[in-house]
Amino acid sequence: MKIFISVGHGGSDFGTVGINGIRESDINLELCEAIGERLKINGIEYMLSRTSDVDNPRAEKLAQIEKYNPALVLDIHFNSRNGVAGGVEAYYQNKIAIGKVLAAKISSAVASCLKLRNRGAKVKLLSDGRDYFGMLRNCPCPAVLLETCFIDNANDMKNFMNNRAETFKRTSEAIVKAICSQYKIKYQDGTASSEEKGRILSTVQTGRAKFKVGDRVLINGDLYASANAEKALGSVKNGNTTVTRYSEGARHPYNTMGDLGWMDEESLTLISSSENGGEAISEVENR
Repeated sequence: MKIFISVGHGGSDFGTVGINGIRESDINLELCEAIGERLKINGIEYMLSRTSDVDNPRAEKLAQIEKYNPALVLDIHFNSRNGVAGGVEAYYQNKIAIGKVLAAKISSAVASCLKLRNRGAKVKLLSDGRDYFGMLRNCPCPAVLLETCFIDNANDMKNFMNNRAETFKRTSEAIVKAICSQYKIKYQDGTASSEEKGRILSTVQTGRAKFKVGDRVLINGDLYASANAEKALGSVKNGNTTVTRYSEGARHPYNTMGDLGWMDEESLTLISSSENGGEAISEVENR
C-alpha cells in the first residue's frame, strides 16, 4: 500500500499563524514527518509532498499524486476560526464511501489522543455539489483532509504543544492506527524485531505479494466488482483457477482467470506456484 501525505501550505503560503506565532505550514510538516515515520515502522510506503519549507501548490501536489499513484491521500492541516472554536475534524470526498469511514476513524482517534472535542467526519460541498476543498475535489483516489485541531485556540494548542515530541508521536500513532484498522493491516508499535520490520518493509517496497501472477489457487470467499469495492458481488466455494492480475495497495488485490472478480488474500489458498521469478505483476485497477 502506498500513501501520499499532502503537507498543508509551505513557503510563501504559511497558512494561518496561531497561538505564540506558530505557523501552520511549520507544524503541518512536523506532524507529517512523524506520520511518515510511523508508516515506515508499519511497512507502508509513503511520500511527503514536501520535506522543507518550500512552495508546494495544489497543482504540484496533484501532479505528484498522479505520478506516485497512491491508494490513499492524507491532507494534513490545522484549523482556525475565531479563537473560540476547538476540536478535531476530518473531511472526506462526497462520493467515496471508504473516505467517510476512514475520516471518522481518524477524527475520533486524534480527538481521543489529544483529549479534545471530536467534531467528526464531514463533507463540505460547493453550490454545484462538488467537493469544496480542492485536494478532495481533484484527487483521483480516496483522500481525507484532517484538521488536527484549532491553531488559534489556546486550549487546543496547550493540549497539542504540551510535551511536544510525545504529542507528535502519539498523534501520528493515532492516525496510522486508524489507517491500519481501515485497511486491515496489523499495526506495529515499533517493538517488532529488526528482522521482522525489514521483512515487512522489503515486501511493500518491492511490490511482492503472497500470490504471484500465474499461481494456481483455490478460492473460498467473496468476489468484488473492483479492487476497492465496498460490497461483494457474490462468493465462490472451492473455485480452482489462476491468478492473472494484482493491484498493489488495494482492498481486494487479486483477480483470476476469466475475470471472476476481485478478491482478498484470505480468500485464496495456493495450489501450485508459477515460475515467473516470484514477483507479482502490479497494476492499478479502479482507484
